[in-house]
Amino acid sequence: MALSVTKPIATPHSRGITPTYWRWVGLNIDVVTQMATVLFKGYIDKAAFEDGKEPISNYGAGIEGDEFLSFAAVMEGISPQEPLSKMIYDYAKTKIDLFKGSTDIG
Repeated sequence: MALSVTKPIATPHSRGITPTYWRWVGLNIDVVTQMATVLFKGYIDKAAFEDGKEPISNYGAGIEGDEFLSFAAVMEGISPQEPLSKMIYDYAKTKIDLFKGSTDIG
């Protein structure tokens, strides 16, 4: 699962090229400060990812406050990667400006 972003975007690491295929690659949860950070990597397209090409962009998004509490509550008991991925991508599509309007792709 990944996100397809079709709107033109610029991130500090995209070097003027718009990444259209985004995968989450890291999740850091700090229960003491009640913050989480999700790291995404952007590729030119799905084929570039499947061919083992390097990502052309990174994007980190923080989750804190009431959003963290909602996010953490959904994670209770999650261990397989598929439900965790769906939860992260659903959150990104609705709460992170960069990914609003994006669509799921296989």
